[in-house]
Amino acid sequence: MISVLLAKKIAELFIYMLFGVILVKSRIMKSSDAKVISNLALYLIMPCVILRSFQVDMTAEVLHGLAIAAAAAVLIHALYFAVGWAFGKFGGASAIETGSVIYTNCGNLVLPIIISVLGAEWVIYQSAYATVFNIAIWTHGRMIFAGKDAVQPKKILLNVNILAILAGILLLVTGTRFTGMPLTILNSLADMIGPLSMVVTGFILGGMDLTKMKTMKRLPLVVLMRMVVCPLLVILLFKVIGLAGFVEGGKAVLLISFLSAIAPSSATINQFAILFDRDAEYSAAINIVTTLACIVTMPVMVMLYERLL
Repeated sequence: MISVLLAKKIAELFIYMLFGVILVKSRIMKSSDAKVISNLALYLIMPCVILRSFQVDMTAEVLHGLAIAAAAAVLIHALYFAVGWAFGKFGGASAIETGSVIYTNCGNLVLPIIISVLGAEWVIYQSAYATVFNIAIWTHGRMIFAGKDAVQPKKILLNVNILAILAGILLLVTGTRFTGMPLTILNSLADMIGPLSMVVTGFILGGMDLTKMKTMKRLPLVVLMRMVVCPLLVILLFKVIGLAGFVEGGKAVLLISFLSAIAPSSATINQFAILFDRDAEYSAAINIVTTLACIVTMPVMVMLYERLL
């Protein structure tokens, strides 16, 4: 079962995170080093992962899969916007809480899971979710913290991961393939995404005063919303619409979008909290606890997905 393979892969990733904790606790590295390595992962490793995902043959099956994945990504984000709005209006959620419920860590954690459990060729369908995610978080997500004037279309278009997706689509359409040394370099860098991203999370966890979490009374509620309520709503959405039946193999393609949708809260929200002088420690706590929770919640949600759809 995919849920069993997923649980094993998440456990493996958490061992990488433990290495990061040990490095910080032994004072070999500092928690602040996470920012530098995070930038490396975001601006070098992630684009390589995206480019590699488009190194497949252009077929009708791939095009249909991308269309379904894109539709699912839009529907999921629309659902999450509604949940975030209701959580803010009726649950008194702050900008950090709203953003943490809506936006997931759909790159650093999900990509290595997809590659290990399903195969590198499936990452192309995750790029549809990543595109919608990046557009949403740099418009709506940033607006939550800084207001309507904070939207920067140029920054969205020049985001290196968006550029990588556009370049990947061009390569796919033209049938261009990397070979020889360029392919070797691309694969070597792309393979670093899982260990590197989890070691960074370990740096943050290793430098955090975990006793402060006891004072964060709403933390369990936010974790419940992100890791349990939202995934269950996505399963219900897929069930009602019947999206999986639109194309052959639709259930497998939708699983990629589902994995992205049930991931822990996005690290970008924590970066926004730092940038706009919000409660960065609270944001980091949400990110860490949802990441820890996912070792249980993600396999359980995938099991429900397999049984109900």
